[in-house]
Amino acid sequence: MASENQDESLEDVAEDLDKECPPGRDEGLEAAEVTSLNFVLRASQWRAKIAEYVRATPWWVISIALHVAAILILGKIVMMSRPPPEDDLIVTTEIRTEDIKPVDLKKIERVFQNTKVEQTEPVVHAPTLVHQPVTEVTETTTVETSDLVQTAESIVPADESFTGIEETGEIGDGAGMGELESTDVIGIGESGFNARGAGYQGIMRHLTGRLGKISRGGRYNGNVLLVWVIDASLSMLDDQRAIKERLWEMDRKFREQEGAGELMQAVVYYSDKPHLWLKPTSDVDRVMQAIDAIELSPPGTTENTMAAVIYAANTFAESTHKGKKVLVLVDDDSPDDSDLLEKALAELRKTQTTLFVINRECPFQSQYLLEPFEFVDRDGEKFSGMGTVHRGPETAYPEGTGVSWGGFYSVENVLSGFGIYDISRLAFYSGGAYYILDPMPEAEKQTMYDWDLMEVYRPELVSREEYQKRTMRNPYKAAVEAVIQKMNTGGPRWVWFGVSEARVQIADCNKKLSLTGDLIQGMEQNAIMPTSQLENLTENRRWPANADLVMASLVLARHRIRQFKLCLEDFLEETHPLPAGNVITFVANQPVKATKDEANDREMVIRAMRFVADRHPRTPWGRVASQFDPNSNAFFYGFKFSHYRPSPPAYCAIVETSSGQKYQATVSEGDHNMITISVANKGSKTVNKNLIKKITPIPCPGSSSSSGGGGGGNPRI
Repeated sequence: MASENQDESLEDVAEDLDKECPPGRDEGLEAAEVTSLNFVLRASQWRAKIAEYVRATPWWVISIALHVAAILILGKIVMMSRPPPEDDLIVTTEIRTEDIKPVDLKKIERVFQNTKVEQTEPVVHAPTLVHQPVTEVTETTTVETSDLVQTAESIVPADESFTGIEETGEIGDGAGMGELESTDVIGIGESGFNARGAGYQGIMRHLTGRLGKISRGGRYNGNVLLVWVIDASLSMLDDQRAIKERLWEMDRKFREQEGAGELMQAVVYYSDKPHLWLKPTSDVDRVMQAIDAIELSPPGTTENTMAAVIYAANTFAESTHKGKKVLVLVDDDSPDDSDLLEKALAELRKTQTTLFVINRECPFQSQYLLEPFEFVDRDGEKFSGMGTVHRGPETAYPEGTGVSWGGFYSVENVLSGFGIYDISRLAFYSGGAYYILDPMPEAEKQTMYDWDLMEVYRPELVSREEYQKRTMRNPYKAAVEAVIQKMNTGGPRWVWFGVSEARVQIADCNKKLSLTGDLIQGMEQNAIMPTSQLENLTENRRWPANADLVMASLVLARHRIRQFKLCLEDFLEETHPLPAGNVITFVANQPVKATKDEANDREMVIRAMRFVADRHPRTPWGRVASQFDPNSNAFFYGFKFSHYRPSPPAYCAIVETSSGQKYQATVSEGDHNMITISVANKGSKTVNKNLIKKITPIPCPGSSSSSGGGGGGNPRI
């Protein structure tokens, strides 16, 4: 057979096959008349023939040639120790028609034509970012309020026991401590849930250890799919940079852990809607670039955190990456869509996703803070000012001690020791943790609170519905709410008032003093827990602490109301008669008017503050009380009254000048025949009324009244 085919070449074989499978059968070699091919390869000719015809050879012949090349290499190795064989080599190749699929022959030809072109590595100008989510955001995140009401029973998870995701460990067993030193974070507590880091370095290190622990065992094999869910607010810029700078270290330390698998990372950012910004990748540089390229939202933008968690959990639920799915929520305030809390928790459980949180600490007995901000818009215009940050409460509903006339200035700079309720609940019941990012120096933070003792004051992270049920018969909660409701209703008024109302204010002071005395007596009898019982409480100590602080607020309010009454009575006696059209105003923080009643009030306030400080040491309640300074007029103070004739209120009008010009402006009339005209986007000018030809009052834009236009509050950042 070798002698009969010795003049046969690759070209001849190709021609024969073309006859068997003529052009036009573009469905491939489906008929399969040819099931095998014989090739005769001569040592003196085959290399030259292949080089000559390789570019013009059909694709299926190229495939055959690759098989031949492999056999030749094997044959060469076998024959290296002996002379070349005299006979030609006959190779039989079978063609499996069932595997043949139509191909683009021109594309194959172009590949061979470009084999000699030098390949250069492309320049990467930006990370491969996905600007729109795979699933429409509106389909994933929009939940009607009516739907939540109808399915409340099925959405609200059971709270009586922890039912977190598999292999996360039971709450209470120190779950999540990882393989790291306990000095990386402080105030971890018994459950390993709240961890108060010295900063991003400690938090990221501790988080890495927990990721390693929850990914080992089971079907995860040490693999983790980590999704960064990042708030795109302007105030988050520093946080984004801090995370980006530590990603390489986090990736390295994760892989160094025993049993570690693959760490894939993705990025989702959100404001009013979530956006899938980077799909899962093991390339840390791309993750860094993606975080650095997040589009910041301007102040005042809605922050739908729960919608972002729901979206991220669903988007990666069916990921092909076989690893433990973890979301890390990076935020600095409370969600604007807290109504979706239970829906978000249900989605985390259904998709077996664990949530970790990096956020701030709640202010004590408050929900809002003011922080400075700077913002440059797309046009390059720079804005700055004070913005409102919603960062609380740490409980399902505020447990505030806001007693009218009895507030503490010292509360404003006291932190609660705990994270924001809504996202704390998500992290706790998905087997994650809430890392409190605290700018306070570590030494001061270590000594501020007793973190072991603080566990007894921990908020209950149950659903709001369950919270209401549990506190319905709580006598301390009932006493606190009754005091706040009664004290915060009715006079005296902490604002200016007309001369005709002065005597009414004094009467209101007398009524409130009588009420305060009754409330103090009721609190002493029904809401102050004996110290021996308090010390035996191993949980829920925060309500007796709230009652103690409300009691101190009551006696402080009595001192201030009595001072208000005494100082107002003296003012009315010394300033007589008062013009009927005038108003009375006052300033506080003045020297105290000393009387026997004032001395008794002062003694009770000092005793109540010391009582709270001694019973709740190294807690927020004790810190507030211990900062009370009886020698400062920030706490004990009198009042100074004065009176004046008010100017007519500002109003909106069309102003026509003597020269014929017309302006839509806000008009304020002053003394000495002067008038101030304020024109939007132009400024204000005070002129003599003689220069004005006509003033026509009109309703102010955006208001149903003709009163002066005021101006908005601080923007949300």
